[in-house]
Amino acid sequence: MATLEIWDNTYAGACTFVYQIKQGTAIIADGAHSATCSEHTARIPIWNLTIPSDTPSGPAILSGGVTAGGQTYAMYQPILIQ
Repeated sequence: MATLEIWDNTYAGACTFVYQIKQGTAIIADGAHSATCSEHTARIPIWNLTIPSDTPSGPAILSGGVTAGGQTYAMYQPILIQ
């Protein structure tokens, strides 16, 4: 299981979060989550995603993005599945 947590302290309104975990060309997990972001809060939606139990151990890439207030922010992070 992985936990996704987004931090914000300047925006209030609708937010959409998307994510994908890939090992090579295989998509291990992906999804989207909509929420209402609150201004001046330390964190906004935290949710868990389940990585299938038959996923091989090894390197993977977590990528995702947040759309909020007409702005889109992206991230790309190497991870290790154990």
